[in-house]
Amino acid sequence: MEDFNRERILQAADALFNTRGYKSVTIDDLAEKLGISKKTIYVHFDSKKDIATAVVEDILQHITKKLDEAPLMDENPIDVLRTTIDQIKNEVLRIRPIFMADIQKLLPKLWLRVVTYRDEHIIKFMCELILKAQQLGLAKPLNPMLASQIFLDSLQTMAVPDVMMKSGFSVSEVIDTLTEIFIGGISTHG
Repeated sequence: MEDFNRERILQAADALFNTRGYKSVTIDDLAEKLGISKKTIYVHFDSKKDIATAVVEDILQHITKKLDEAPLMDENPIDVLRTTIDQIKNEVLRIRPIFMADIQKLLPKLWLRVVTYRDEHIIKFMCELILKAQQLGLAKPLNPMLASQIFLDSLQTMAVPDVMMKSGFSVSEVIDTLTEIFIGGISTHG
């Protein structure tokens, strides 16, 4: 039952943070949405910050699972890269720009965790695939670390709420377009 309540709290927090932003959500809002007392929430979490951290950690765990499941050596590394980016996109889309902006501004330690995760897991994964593709003659002889960093930094820049609102594009469109530009740019076969 305790795990069930914890999951319910995380799901409700995820929905509220992504709709209204971290800054605008209170523990009272969360308790009201769930129809439980604040005391019940505090049984599972010490603070709103702990809840936000758990929401983000859940997303990072799902991304890790996608990276671990990707077949690094058995298939065309460019295809694996494209497929894995698409799978990761579904997890990334769980964090709406309003929540992401609040994490960056208000929760610097959590934002550092996200950036560290990206550098230690996603960029490493991308570099391994690009290197394998280069060995097979499927990718141009460019710096895999730099190419991966440019791709991820471009995504991060485009997913800022102000940019998204001004451009009129969805986060999904931005990720899909940047992925195609990136894959086309590194691939020897266009």
